[in-house]
Order: sequence, then structure tokens, then C-alpha cells
Amino acid sequence: MMEPRPDGTKIQAASQEMTILPNVRRSFELVRGRGSDLSVVVAGLDGLRVINERLGPIEGDAVLAAFGARLGGMFENVTHLVADQLIGVLPETDSSRAIALAEVVRKEVADSVITPVGRVTASFGVAAYPHCAESAKELVYGAQAAMYWAKAKGGNRVDYWGEMIGANTTIRSGAAKDPVTALAIAVERKIKAAPGQLARAAWYAQKVAAEMGVGPQEQELIEKAALLHDVGMLAVPDGILHKPGSLGDEEKAIVRAHPAVGAEIVSRGAELAGAAPIIAHHHEHYDGSGYPDGLAGDAIPLISRIILVSDAVDAMTTARSYRSVISLQEALQELRRCSGRQFDNRVVDAFTTIANRRGLQALHWSQIRQQAHRT
Repeated sequence: MMEPRPDGTKIQAASQEMTILPNVRRSFELVRGRGSDLSVVVAGLDGLRVINERLGPIEGDAVLAAFGARLGGMFENVTHLVADQLIGVLPETDSSRAIALAEVVRKEVADSVITPVGRVTASFGVAAYPHCAESAKELVYGAQAAMYWAKAKGGNRVDYWGEMIGANTTIRSGAAKDPVTALAIAVERKIKAAPGQLARAAWYAQKVAAEMGVGPQEQELIEKAALLHDVGMLAVPDGILHKPGSLGDEEKAIVRAHPAVGAEIVSRGAELAGAAPIIAHHHEHYDGSGYPDGLAGDAIPLISRIILVSDAVDAMTTARSYRSVISLQEALQELRRCSGRQFDNRVVDAFTTIANRRGLQALHWSQIRQQAHRT
């Protein structure tokens, strides 16, 4: 399908990976063969949902078309990625130039796209080969993750995938295979997570959910939510997140807002939206003493309760700069001590059953991950 633009030209519309990736892959193979650069830009409108709700989908489509027209004048192969997101390709363009071009479009959109509910802004994510992406797929998903990061910071800005993963011209760390992996890599970098921390929490959450009878159709959702439960931390300033001393009241409020921010980030993508309520409530406590909404008991989504336990066990049994490691048996004792208050006792029982059945006490977490791949 082709979408009309105000200038009479059209932008290609697609919403599936099979349509989008070949366009990027063709450009990728060409520039790789020549040893040159390739950048990808993902742009997402800020507040398109509000426009659709207040003015209707026709006005929303018109705004999206105007947005696409501006991108089409700057980038090649402008394609509809999903919902409010467009993607453009920049062959023979390095990251610095791509970021500069995205900044030009960002300013044009903010200055000229006006609706009855106010000016429209957009957030942009950039990824570049060979600096911070090793494949066509990572270019797409890395740029998309950077766009989500820009939205998490308040929108109307340009962010770069290479900055999110700490890439430089000689060091390459982590590869994005999909939007979940891309965001998870960014979160691990942001929070300075222990190696494999998010993957371990996700693995445990899936096993506990299965033990509790959660259907197989929800297993993929559980993995996404567990991997991205701290994605809202992308919006927390580093000075607060890694502050060596105690936090002030305002700083605590910023940190405690990360579940709601994380839910907002994932809700913007159709493939992630189902994880939003789970992420929003992963810090709720069973007795109602948690945040952000003080939910209690079964009012807390079950998967949120499972993630809370899984993440707590990994935190207790993995080395941290601020505390020593304890054994799995000691961690299970701590779970039981807090059962009925911080943790759902049914989740604790399920976790304990798995630990006893599989003999996890004798295994290092990396061995557990190897076992997970075999089962």
C-alpha cells in the first residue's frame, strides 16, 4: 500500500519485518561490499495518540502524512514501520551526518506541523554501520530502541544507538536481534547491570509462570516483560541512578517513576504493548506497600509478582558493588521471610519448588542458562 503525501508523492507503507528489512538489507549489502557507511533513522511522532483521540483518525493520518513528507525529502526509502513510526535509510552516510540530518528534520517538524491541539513534535533514533551495528536487522532495531529512548527523555530529540550501547570505533558490544533485545541491551548499559542479569530474571520468570500454570501462549509476553521491566530507567539521569550517596526526596520520586515511564515506552510499540501493565506494576508489594499505585494481592498482575521475586533472587545471588553475594538457600530463606508482605507466597512456593526439584543450589547462574537452552 502507498500513502499519499501533501506534495503529491507517496511513501511506502509497511508494518512487517519481512517488508522493511529487505529494503535496509539491500542497502546494507551494497555499502558493506564497498566498505562504506550506512545509517538508519527511525522517527516517531510524539502524541499522535492524543491527536487521534481528540481530532479523529483522519486528522491523525494527515499529520502522519505531513510528517512522512518531511522525512521523504531528507532520507531514502521512507517506510511506515509501525503505528506512529517511520524509518528512513541513508546510504554512504556516517552517524554524525545522520544525526545532523535527523536534527534538521526534528526542528522542521516542531516548527511547521501544527494541529488544532498544538504543535507536533517527533523523536528520532539513529543507528549506523559499521560503528554500532553489525547487520541490517540491528540497524533497524537499534534505531528503533534509540527512538524509544528519545521518547523516554521527554521526546522532541534525537538519540543514537551507539551511545546507548557504549560503542566506539574499536569496541563493539552487544547485538540487537529485535526491539526487545535492543532495549534490553540499552537498559543493561544504563543501569550497569551484572552480566546476564536481565536474561536470568526472564528465565526464572518463565519457569515460575509455567510452574504456576500460566499458559504457553503467555510465555513470550513474560520474557519480554521480564527483560524490559527496568526500561523506564532509561529516563533516569545518570547522576541520580549512580549517585554514591543517599537520594533526596525529589530524586527518589524520579527513580520511583520508572515503572510508569517504562510502561509508557513499551506501550508505543504494538509488539511490546502487552507488557505495559506488567512493567507498570513490577514494584508493587503483595501487602500494598509498593509503588507506584500501592496495589495489593491479586490486584497486582500475576506476572508482575513473578518478576518481582525472580529479580530479587538474582539481585541477592549475583555480585553487586554495594553488597556481597548470598547463597541460593539464603535467598530462599529471605523470600520466605518476606512472603505475604513484599512477595506473593504462591510465587515464593513455586520458585522454591523449582529450586528444590532442579537442584539449583549447586549450580552457578551461567550453568542455569546453559540448562535453559537444553530444555
